[in-house]
Amino acid sequence: MPLFRIQTPRWIARLLSSCSIRRRFIALSVLLVALSTLLFATSTYNNRRNAEIARIDAQLLSAAHAAAALYDPAWHDLHLEPDTISEEAYQTSVRRLGTFVRAVGIEYVYSMRLRGDSVVFVVENETEDDVAEGDPAEWLEYYPDPSDNLIKAFETGKTTFEEYTDTWGSYRTVYVPARTPEGKVIVYGADMPITSVRAILFETLLWVLVTAVAVGLVVGGIAYVAAGRS
Repeated sequence: MPLFRIQTPRWIARLLSSCSIRRRFIALSVLLVALSTLLFATSTYNNRRNAEIARIDAQLLSAAHAAAALYDPAWHDLHLEPDTISEEAYQTSVRRLGTFVRAVGIEYVYSMRLRGDSVVFVVENETEDDVAEGDPAEWLEYYPDPSDNLIKAFETGKTTFEEYTDTWGSYRTVYVPARTPEGKVIVYGADMPITSVRAILFETLLWVLVTAVAVGLVVGGIAYVAAGRS
């Protein structure tokens, strides 16, 4: 005697009993196509989503490494304290980073250091919105919203990705720690707005849905024709 017995709901049993074999075959085919399409769409979306996140992370990591090439750790040893860089030279650095981020399609790139118990920006770009809102980049600007992952990057020296919200908005970011020749720890960072990440993922979802529907229609049509010939 079987341990488990699966009973078909009565309404389904009545429906099947009233259908011809051809209609039952078509109904079963439609059900299988729908389930297969759902599995295909889910698997494809997850794979493409992971691939897009990996591509975004690679873009962020490349931007942070580029910032490190523009302003290497040795440069930071010379410019980690107040009055070690002129306002003109600092603004040149801000504009240089601004030109860079516009070229690579992210919003912010910067370097940070610990100053006592606080985190400050050493060099960073500024956006047009920052200037319009009266919030331009400032030398050794205090950062009010350091996340736990940022602090851990300073402490462990390990590259870290995260999504977070701070005073400037919501972002996906990377932290790339480095040590200066004098032994000071700095962190290079690069940010992409979460809205941009979600837009990319939405385009991916839309592509998957269109593809899944097209595949479902083709397979369903083939099943229907096959049932008509039986």
